[in-house]
Amino acid sequence: MKLGAKSVLVNEAGGVITGADAGVVAGSGDVITNDGIITGLTGIQVNGDATIDNAGAITASGDTISLNGGISTVTLDIGTQITGAIAEIETASLIDLTDHGSLSGDITGLQAVQ
Repeated sequence: MKLGAKSVLVNEAGGVITGADAGVVAGSGDVITNDGIITGLTGIQVNGDATIDNAGAITASGDTISLNGGISTVTLDIGTQITGAIAEIETASLIDLTDHGSLSGDITGLQAVQ
């Protein structure tokens, strides 16, 4: 699913989004809220600045979340299940781990940890 500029996507609990290459492709200004399931070769591919709030599952055979060319915020809420890597993080991007969830993969490309 490809989002347009400054789009809002809400995948509610029980919802499933599947893509052959990427489950979701987002760009600058897009906001993604996932309480369901997102799957693809890449789960979520972001090209630009975007906001992701996840309490659901994101699974991928490649990168689970790929952040390219922007400053993005990824919040992993209670119940998050990530299978795969979170990769290509820009210098000022933020990953916020709010409580309990599971990450079965790597977080790569971090420029700094605070």
